[in-house]
Amino acid sequence: MTLSHALMLYLWVAWRFYDGAVFYPAGLADVGPFFARSWEQIVVHATPTWGTFAVYWTFLIIEGLMAAYLPGLKIKGLPIASRGGQRLVYRCNGISAWYITLAAVAVLHFTGIFPLQTIYDQFGAFMVTAVISANVVALAVYFGAKATGNAERMSGSFLYDFFMGAWLNPRVGPLDLKMWAEVRVSWLTLFLLTAGGAAHQYATYGTISTPMIFMVVAHFLYTNACMKGEECIPTTWDIFYEKWGWMLVFWNLAGVPFVYCFNSMYIASRPPFEHSVPYTVFCFALLFGAYYVWDTAQSQRNRFRMQLNGSYVKRKAFPQLPWGTLENP
Repeated sequence: MTLSHALMLYLWVAWRFYDGAVFYPAGLADVGPFFARSWEQIVVHATPTWGTFAVYWTFLIIEGLMAAYLPGLKIKGLPIASRGGQRLVYRCNGISAWYITLAAVAVLHFTGIFPLQTIYDQFGAFMVTAVISANVVALAVYFGAKATGNAERMSGSFLYDFFMGAWLNPRVGPLDLKMWAEVRVSWLTLFLLTAGGAAHQYATYGTISTPMIFMVVAHFLYTNACMKGEECIPTTWDIFYEKWGWMLVFWNLAGVPFVYCFNSMYIASRPPFEHSVPYTVFCFALLFGAYYVWDTAQSQRNRFRMQLNGSYVKRKAFPQLPWGTLENP
């Protein structure tokens, strides 16, 4: 847990002050000053504000409300052994929430109410906001499970149980918190962070470089895949078996989006540059090829599980790729 916090802060300092390079003390005599410098950089440039908390939690609440109440396909998950084989029902409306979010973000950006480059400009503060929020949520879920009698498969070690989780499927009304955090928060936040980097590059230089476009496309494809194939996710290990502990909470709400976007942030922080045409074509071909293999492999394995438990439903959410469903495996 300590390493996760340190990693995020280290990567941010490296990107923000050392052009993305590895940095370390100049010698034994510099160890103390090294940590003092790094801490000062974090305090001065990454201290969260009431504004960053308001934006982040408004985003979380809106995504939660959409996950809970937008119309969508209802899918039964796998049998839960600790609950006598009970199969929970999941509302899969991610694709609708995704399109609504994109439309809302576009309106906020182009009207100037909330320009996307604000995310880039206040990246450090938003990152620490997410880190604090994730820790608070993890504590609330752990002690909530203990207080309500929903803790299960406990080891007796507080650190282990807090890390791995106490509550298997915490829900607030119709909202499954674990599903919401894994599908909506992680990948939507990652895409918006990368989009914020692209907006910064355009606002600063009047253009968006091809490498930046590459990152936007890559994170769009991944996010879109999670939304259009959301009905496959209830059959995955982390939904039907792993408890929602600090590990999942922290990395869903903070670690995944803010660590995975540092390549986008690095590109956005540099003057626009271009690679050769052959290399660029190769990169995009590799991206689309890898995306096809990943998308179809994930849909094949999870739709096969759904076929076995009788929950498979054929969908038309874009894109449905050839051989995404196994026939007579």
